[in-house]
Amino acid sequence: MEEGALFVRDGDAYVATNLAQGGWDPGNANGGTVLALVGDRLEDVPSLVPMTMSRMTADLVRPVPLGRRLRIEPRVLREGKKIQVVDLEVVVDELACAHVRVLRLRQSEFDPSDLPRSSTDERPADALEAPEASRSYRGATPHDPGFLHAVDMRYARRRDGGTAGIWIRLEVPVVAGEPVRPAAFLAFGFDFANL
Repeated sequence: MEEGALFVRDGDAYVATNLAQGGWDPGNANGGTVLALVGDRLEDVPSLVPMTMSRMTADLVRPVPLGRRLRIEPRVLREGKKIQVVDLEVVVDELACAHVRVLRLRQSEFDPSDLPRSSTDERPADALEAPEASRSYRGATPHDPGFLHAVDMRYARRRDGGTAGIWIRLEVPVVAGEPVRPAAFLAFGFDFANL
């Protein structure tokens, strides 16, 4: 099995590689890697007009095993020219492992300058020490789970002494031989919101 990506294609399915391995059980994938695959496959769901992901909610209801075939089953719940709602289910051995709902907005309707002001900081990343100055999680334990070899994840202190943050950068393809698409980059980090 190719080890340069989180997943490899197997016909119409995918198989998680050791780079997708999570920290809770060495036989199962990290939640962020599963969400990255879901985000990647979301880009294949057609829409009436160009759309941008506005919201993603995910329920990871059971572990996704490494080395087993999994399918991503998308279903458009609401199709429109302004919004689209898509459900994506991660299925292994006919069992649902994750339920994901995505709201996409028409790109012409989305203007970042119309977003409300942040309730925390004007630019939260500016409050964090630079990634190069932050401590890497890689090598933090004697037996790093596989996903830590696929991602550059760094604990970042705040410059003002407030609550710390984390820098995350995916360093390998989600699917072997394919470029990483924007929704996959974004979705990968969702599983780390509780760090």
